[in-house]
Amino acid sequence: MASAGVASLPVALLLLLPLPPGTRGGSWAAWMPPAVAGLEGTCVVLPCRFEYPEELRPAAVHGLWYFGSPYPKSYPPVVARSRPAAVHESFAGRAELLGDPGLRDCSLRLSRLSPELAGKYYFRGDLGGYNQYSFSEHTTLEVLARPVLEVPPEVVAGAEVELRCRVPDNCPELPPRLGWAGAEGLPGAAGREVREDSGGARALLGLLRFRPRREDGGRRLGCSVAFANASLAFEATVALDVQYEPQVVGLWGPSEVVEGARVELGCEAEGRPLPLLSWFRGAAVLREEPAAALRLLLPRAAPAHAGAYSCVAENRHGRHNRTLLLRVACEPRGGGAWGDVGHGGGGGHWGCGGGHTAPLTRCPRRRPRAPVVNGTLWVVAGEPVTVTCGADSDPAPIVTVLRGRRAVAAAVYEPQVTLALPAARPEDAGEYVCVAENQHGQRSTAFNITVEYPPVVLPESRCTAGGEGVRCVCAAAAVPEAAVAFELPSRNLTVAEGHRDFAAAPRGAGGAVTGILTLRGALEPRLAVLCAARNPHGTTARQLRFHHPGGLVWAKVGPVGAVVAFAIVIALVCYLSQSRRKKGAGSPEVTPVQPPPVPGGTRTSTCAPSRPGGCGGPWAGGRWGRGRGRGPPRSRPPPNRAGAPPRSPPSTPRSASSDPAPRPLATPTAPRPRPPPAGHAHRPEATPTARWPRPPPDGHAHPPSDTPPAGRSCCCCWGLRLRPLASGSAHSPLDTPTAC
Repeated sequence: MASAGVASLPVALLLLLPLPPGTRGGSWAAWMPPAVAGLEGTCVVLPCRFEYPEELRPAAVHGLWYFGSPYPKSYPPVVARSRPAAVHESFAGRAELLGDPGLRDCSLRLSRLSPELAGKYYFRGDLGGYNQYSFSEHTTLEVLARPVLEVPPEVVAGAEVELRCRVPDNCPELPPRLGWAGAEGLPGAAGREVREDSGGARALLGLLRFRPRREDGGRRLGCSVAFANASLAFEATVALDVQYEPQVVGLWGPSEVVEGARVELGCEAEGRPLPLLSWFRGAAVLREEPAAALRLLLPRAAPAHAGAYSCVAENRHGRHNRTLLLRVACEPRGGGAWGDVGHGGGGGHWGCGGGHTAPLTRCPRRRPRAPVVNGTLWVVAGEPVTVTCGADSDPAPIVTVLRGRRAVAAAVYEPQVTLALPAARPEDAGEYVCVAENQHGQRSTAFNITVEYPPVVLPESRCTAGGEGVRCVCAAAAVPEAAVAFELPSRNLTVAEGHRDFAAAPRGAGGAVTGILTLRGALEPRLAVLCAARNPHGTTARQLRFHHPGGLVWAKVGPVGAVVAFAIVIALVCYLSQSRRKKGAGSPEVTPVQPPPVPGGTRTSTCAPSRPGGCGGPWAGGRWGRGRGRGPPRSRPPPNRAGAPPRSPPSTPRSASSDPAPRPLATPTAPRPRPPPAGHAHRPEATPTARWPRPPPDGHAHPPSDTPPAGRSCCCCWGLRLRPLASGSAHSPLDTPTAC
C-alpha cells in the first residue's frame, strides 16, 4: 500500500503539468525536469510524461530508461523497464519505473544514490513493432555529498548579511529538516524556510540573516540536514570572512631627537582587506605600500625634518590616521660662554667642538613653520568633529583657526589648537584656515571640512501652471549629490532622469540639484506632484504647491503701481460723486433771444435748414447739438408768443466773431433747444464756455460781455452764442452765465 501511494504521487503531479501546445495527439514528445538533485544515500523521483501520435492506437505501451545516451545502437546501460527484463548491474534493485506507460506516465525512481549514478537519463517508448521512439529530452541527476551553502561574496561588518542553505527535496518518503549551527550570539540573527519548485525539481531553502561584527571574522557557521525516517545526516560549514574599515593600532617613534641622529618611525594597522599604509608629512607622501606595518627612516635628522608625521591606513571600506609630532634639537658647537643667538653675548655659536659636552638647546629662533592639520575632515551630519592644528616655532606661536574672518578656536603660546564640534551641521562645511604667528612671522594652512547630509528640498521647488500645461521644479541640496525624481501618486508614476518629460538643470551652489518636469495636455483636477530626492544618507519627499502666474500681478506692479491704481480709484469716485451733484442741481435753462434790428429792416438767419444738424455752429452737428448729454433729458422751453419780448440771460451778450470756437470742457446736461419762433434771426446754440471772451476787435459794435467777479474763476459754465449775420454787421448776443 505504501509503494502504491508513492507511485501515484508523481502521476498526480504530472497531470497538473501540461505538455507543450501542439504535442498532444500529434508527434512524439516528452516532458521531464531538466535537472534534479539528491543527497547521497537518499532517493529521488524523476517525474516524466510522454505523448505519441493518436493514429497509432497500440494494443500495449511499454518503455525503458537509458543512462548516458538515447540511442540503442550505442548500447547504453538500461536503467529500468516496464516489462521484466535485464537491467544494468549498477541499477539492479535501485531503479524502478513508477509510471504506467499506458497512461503516458514514465516517472522513474532511484534509491540509495551514489556518485556513480549522476548523469543524464533518457526515456524510450515502445508501442510494438517499429513504433519505438527515443526522446531527446532528458534529465540530469546531481548527487550531492552535503547541502549547498551560499555565502555573499562580501561580508562587511555592520551590514546585513543573508546566508542560504539549499537542500534537495525530491524523495517523498524522506522529507528533510534543516537547522543552523554556530549562529548563537550573532547580532540580529533570524532564520526562516522557503520551498522552491523549479520545473518539477523541488528544494528546501533555509535563510539566515544577521549583522556581523568585526570580531566575528573566522566564526564558523553550519547548515545541518536530518530526516525523520532515517538516520542520515548532512552538514555544510563556512568560515566568515568579515571585512571592515582599517584602524591604526600602533604608532611609535621618538618625539624629540638631536640634529644628525638616525630616526625611525613605525606604524601598524588592521583592516580587511589589507589596508594601504602611507606616511605623510603635510601633503607630501613619504612612503606607502599595502601592509600591516610600515616603517619610515630618516638617516640624518635636520631642523627641516621637524613637524607632524601622519600614518594613514585606507581600504575600500574606510580610512583612519594617527599623527606623531617630531622635534629636532640643535647641538651647540664651540666653547666659551653660551648666549642667545643674534645677541652677540659670549661669542657662542652652534655646533660641536672643543671635545667637551654641553647641554642640548633648541634651534635658533625662527618664525613658525607651516601648521600641520590632523583630524577628521569628512564627516556625516550629527557626528562629532575634532581637528588638531599644530605649528612649531621658537618662541611658541599663537595658533588660531579661522572661518572666514571669525576665529573659531585659538591657543596662545601653545604648539597646537583643537577645533571640536560636538555635532557637525551642513553649515559647518567649508574652508578653514589655521594661522600660526609669533614676533618673527606668520604661516597658515588651509583645510576643508566636508559634512555629508541627507537631501533637503529647497523652497524654490514648486509647480507653475501655464498655457500649455504644468512645469514643476524639484530642487534639493545634499552631500553627496542627491538624485531627484518626481512622483505622481494618482498616476502611479515616477519620473526620473532619462524620462522624456524630465530635464536636468545646471548644478547649483552647495551641491544643489534641480530637476524640471513638464506635464502637457489635460490634467486631473486634484493632481499631486511630489519632489523626491535621495542620496546614501536618506530619502526625502515633499508635495509641491501649485503657483499661478496671475496671483503675482500686484507683486510685479510694485508699490509705485499700487499708488497709481489707488489714485485712479479715488479720481473715479470723485467724478461719479460730482456727476450726481450736477444731476441733482439741474441744468441752466436756455432761452433764445432776439437780436437787434439789422440795417435795411430785414432779418436774415444763417441757419440753413438744408444743412444736416440744423444751425452750423461748431457744436450743432456734434454730440452736443444732438443733445447727448450725461444728465436726464429736461423739458424744452416753450416758444415765445408773437410780439412778446424774448427772454434774455442774466449776462451781457458779446460778439461771436471775436473768439474762436471754444473747446468742450464737459458734457452738457441740457437737451438741444427748440428752433426760435418766426421773426428771430438766429437760433441759439448751447455752447460750453472754456474761458472769458476777449475784447472785440475794432469796428465791431456789440455790448460788452460780463466778466467774472474778482477772486472767482469760471468753472465749466454753459452759454449761448450766435453765428454772425454778415461781415461787419451786428452780432447776436452771447449768453454767458456768471455763476455755475
